[in-house]
Amino acid sequence: MKSLDVMSIDGNNASGSQLSQPMDSLNDSLSAMDICDVEGQESHNNFYIDNFDQLKEIGNGGFNNDQFNDGNYKIQFIEMSAIGSGGFGTVFKVKHRLDDKIYAVKRVQFGGFSEEKKQKVIKEVKSLAKMESEFVIKYYNSWLESNHLYIQMQFCPQSLRSLLKDKPIVFQRQPEDQMNAIEYFISCEIFRELLECVQYLHESNPVVIHRDLKPENILIDYNFSFNRFVKLCDFGLATEHNTDRQTASRYGHTLGVGTKTYMSPEVYHYKQYNHKTDIYSLALIAEEIYSIDPQNSLSSQAIETEFNKYYNNLYQTLQSMQSSPDYQQRPECRVVLAKHSEWSIDKTDSCGRIYEAPIGDISANI
Repeated sequence: MKSLDVMSIDGNNASGSQLSQPMDSLNDSLSAMDICDVEGQESHNNFYIDNFDQLKEIGNGGFNNDQFNDGNYKIQFIEMSAIGSGGFGTVFKVKHRLDDKIYAVKRVQFGGFSEEKKQKVIKEVKSLAKMESEFVIKYYNSWLESNHLYIQMQFCPQSLRSLLKDKPIVFQRQPEDQMNAIEYFISCEIFRELLECVQYLHESNPVVIHRDLKPENILIDYNFSFNRFVKLCDFGLATEHNTDRQTASRYGHTLGVGTKTYMSPEVYHYKQYNHKTDIYSLALIAEEIYSIDPQNSLSSQAIETEFNKYYNNLYQTLQSMQSSPDYQQRPECRVVLAKHSEWSIDKTDSCGRIYEAPIGDISANI
């Protein structure tokens, strides 16, 4: 199968980024230095961002092109294609001229941005730079050039959205047809890995709330070292949930953020919330993974009869993940994972058949 890498852009998917103290000179906040990639190879004097807070001057007269190596992007990379765009910029598939590797680079123009937008751009770069894990998209580098902020990340041509679109085609299944055991097994693997990704965020210190979980922000990339496929991206709306703060301020997050289709009721109705808002979004995504139509009770019978008990357990689990208005009743990711054997079938069934059709096999047929 193909090796997949990724990133997602704002609401339109393609590898997110989003991230302000006045300054006398941008030189106070930036230092030119050689940045090395993961293998330790030099990547040519990029302007490393030491102080993200001072980026707010960009686009407001605080940027002097003469201070920077204008053209650094074109010197380092061969631009192959635009792979996504949104309110905060455009993401490009690029090839590094030195190491011949493929990356995703997001280009954000700060000119005309409101302070709120600049803060969001800075915020995602900060979030990505802090996370070193197989559960999130890989961040490599950031630099300033020609009134733009460039963010270099791992590239992947496929998201969960594209995979879900092609999954029925690969399995030659019509929307009204039952899901066979192999497709159900693969769906369970996708959901399990997605739960592990969100569990990583929710068990970080402090807790991280993604706040914009959706198929476009879930990437598929086979990682041989960890034998897994699923990663999270686009942390522009992510926030920390500090449980050490006073109870009243602990839930004082920005209201009404995210994508409405996957937004929890408490966020949609501008009420207080915590990390359990992500759990609600996960349940809605899982309904798409398993082709469950919440308006159609027959969709709960969408798998071969011999596996109905697992499917029914799954259905009940997803219902509990959507508990409202008492969102505290929603289970943590680790609780759902602990019951994995109750809603997922083993790769070898009672008849000895082996379901070894990993997620990558779907990708290979696309």
